[in-house]
Amino acid sequence: MKPRNYVLLGATGLVLGVSIPFTQTKASAATWHTSSLPVKLRGTWHGKYTGQKLYVYRHSIRYAGEKAMTHIKWLYAGNNYYRLKGHGFSDSTLFHYINRHKLTTYSMEHTFYR
Repeated sequence: MKPRNYVLLGATGLVLGVSIPFTQTKASAATWHTSSLPVKLRGTWHGKYTGQKLYVYRHSIRYAGEKAMTHIKWLYAGNNYYRLKGHGFSDSTLFHYINRHKLTTYSMEHTFYR
């Protein structure tokens, strides 16, 4: 090969090596999921103070005597915190899963047990 071909090959390699890392997209683990809610959150939860019931199903959440929250999107926020939003509530809510027997929320009842 002629020296000119080596220079062209090197320049092409340099251009590709510099431009490829800038075209890749970054992966984000914090995505809103539309699949069913995590199994560990599902079930019937009982309020600590008033005994109000919280029903968590695969695709909806309902407090006893109130309208259900449907079309749920959920986001794992880290440290067993789950942010939920959907139709039926005006804003998103946060669930903190302590263990299989205890769950806290930002609601009037706040602490729920199984």
